[in-house]
Amino acid sequence: MALPININELLNGKTVEWERIEFRKGWNPERTLKTITAFANDLNNWSGGYLILGVEEKDGKPVFPPAGLELNKIDAIQKELNQICRKIIPNYFPIAEPVDFQDKKILILWCLGGSVRPYKCPDSLSKNSQFDVRKYRNRRIGEFLKELHLTEGRQTGIPTILKEMKRNHSPKPIFETDDERLYFKTSLLIQPEFNKSDLEATPQATPQATPQATPQAQRVKDILIFCITAKSREEIQNHFNFKDREYFRINILKPLLKDKLLKMTIPDKSSSPKQKYVITIKGKRKLNE
Repeated sequence: MALPININELLNGKTVEWERIEFRKGWNPERTLKTITAFANDLNNWSGGYLILGVEEKDGKPVFPPAGLELNKIDAIQKELNQICRKIIPNYFPIAEPVDFQDKKILILWCLGGSVRPYKCPDSLSKNSQFDVRKYRNRRIGEFLKELHLTEGRQTGIPTILKEMKRNHSPKPIFETDDERLYFKTSLLIQPEFNKSDLEATPQATPQATPQATPQAQRVKDILIFCITAKSREEIQNHFNFKDREYFRINILKPLLKDKLLKMTIPDKSSSPKQKYVITIKGKRKLNE
């Protein structure tokens, strides 16, 4: 059965989310069996996923040109694949398709979400091994963390969280799970300099004693409120109807950054196309002035 997808688009993440694609440079039957079982269980109903053999992975993305597989190796892999998949209970088999990509042979395993869940497989392929029901990671949380720039790809999330919390002088995050890895919980503790009462306090001054905000001061506050969640330069400029990009950059955005009312989400790459701006603790305090 041919794959119902454009191979180039698949390998470049244009039609399928990266969280639904696993890349492997070589063949590891035990690890492959567990991945197939995880995709079959499809905990979040994302229609399974793809396991691509012959392509190395780095930071959650494929490395090109692909390493590739030898033709006789692909034949051997498909035979062994048929054997190990018989160990999945209930019965489950992915769709395997050898393809040519950038003058190399690779093997794509299309693992649809199974119809008789849950599926389980042995912990290992050795005799007398126990069975393990595999549950795949929560992709929705993964996407949310990427939007917050707290993670970038597979195997980078926890190191990125630790680095960003340290850079912000926040307490170390707390990671919790159980022995069976049935759940994973992360607690991000509040920054010591952040005083919640500053945001909740209501000024007690009478209306007569409260000076009216100037249009410029009010505009600053409106931008800060808009950037409570990270926004791109273009989103801010369009939302407040600034027509001239250079004027907005020099007279609006740059002073907010200089006064530390906004900060960049990617401070070490100021010109990154993924750059966004978010309110700082100082900016939050200014909202109550």
